[in-house]
Amino acid sequence: MQRRLRNNLPMQDGPTDSLRDVETDLGKSYDRSRPAGRSRYSRGNPMINSELDSGEPSRDALYDLREFPFHFATKPSSYVPSEPQHSNSSSSPPHTSGSLAKKLTSMSEEEQERAVAELLQLSRVPEKRLSLCSKDILEALLPHLESTNMNVQVNSIKALVNFSIEKSNKVVILRAGAVPFIVKVLENGCPEAQEHAAGAAFSLALSDENKSPMGVLNIIPALINLLDSGPIRAREDATMALYNLSLLHTNKSKLVKGGAIPILFNLAQSKETRPDLVSRVLMVLANAASIPEGKAVLTQLNAIPALVRLLAIKSDRHADMIPEQAAAVLILLSKDYLRFVSIVVKAGAEELLTAMVENGTTRGREKASRLLAIIKESLSEPDESDENSVLSRQYMRMKAEGGMMNSSAF
Repeated sequence: MQRRLRNNLPMQDGPTDSLRDVETDLGKSYDRSRPAGRSRYSRGNPMINSELDSGEPSRDALYDLREFPFHFATKPSSYVPSEPQHSNSSSSPPHTSGSLAKKLTSMSEEEQERAVAELLQLSRVPEKRLSLCSKDILEALLPHLESTNMNVQVNSIKALVNFSIEKSNKVVILRAGAVPFIVKVLENGCPEAQEHAAGAAFSLALSDENKSPMGVLNIIPALINLLDSGPIRAREDATMALYNLSLLHTNKSKLVKGGAIPILFNLAQSKETRPDLVSRVLMVLANAASIPEGKAVLTQLNAIPALVRLLAIKSDRHADMIPEQAAAVLILLSKDYLRFVSIVVKAGAEELLTAMVENGTTRGREKASRLLAIIKESLSEPDESDENSVLSRQYMRMKAEGGMMNSSAF
């Protein structure tokens, strides 16, 4: 795998050129560094066309991340903005890349530490990131992510995060073999290094070209483990990394099989979880709920009542997004689930949804209206709580379709 990446060879397990494998290509709605135009995964605008073609809710109707603060949607929490530079540091001498690479591989640990610190300082200058993010620099830098010297380890991963902010550097970093090193930091690094490693994973996952190889290189389990016990900023960026990676269909299955849903669900309903992290968690749960395996796990966890409780209107700018996102997950769970309406009504959804229609965000009002319509349509039919009615309707459906009774619907 790493040999193919370094040699710029095509990936055998790469994504297709359609949106079949990317049901939620929302990256282009919030990655403002991406040029206008079509995603490499899409033809036209499948998020809009899908609703017309299939009759299913379009994924574009579920989220509009353009409302998110810019840094929340595109920048890792651990990212350090550029600092004012002294006049003698804004222009580096010729052959900086080669000389730095040599210093980074020096036999002297002190010189290595100074070289990493110098590279970090230079990586904070946007004009330097493209020229310094070269093959020789990356090959010299990446081994320092495993350094037992915490200053070297932290400064190395910080520099990598800074390089990754530039769109054209994201694929370069991945092809240099960075992902296995990032995984090791996520699993075994010091807490501060883990924060920046999660930021690097988030930043690299914004690239469509990186989503498939990052999934193949087993970064998803490391990010899931960090959600359960990592520092708060690490959790935030790990969640956004998982969100972006799970835009790819094959990665959604990896997310579910890796045990992410119970962890995410616990974070979403915990009173100790900050509102901005709850918002990020619900975004990932929506991706997971878009595949049958994810819906099955959420159903087993009895997630619907907890999601209904999240519909309550908040005042904080991040909390305002929570009801909208909880409604998005509920819409996905409502599909082909006969008991859905009886559960949400019993949980008190109608009153909360009515309040959302009156006071929610624009997208929140749309989702609340859709859920109320689902409830109204169902209640106009035979009582869902009447077992005989449900069995009768299921039997008639089975008879009409010539299929077998599906006990999972109950």
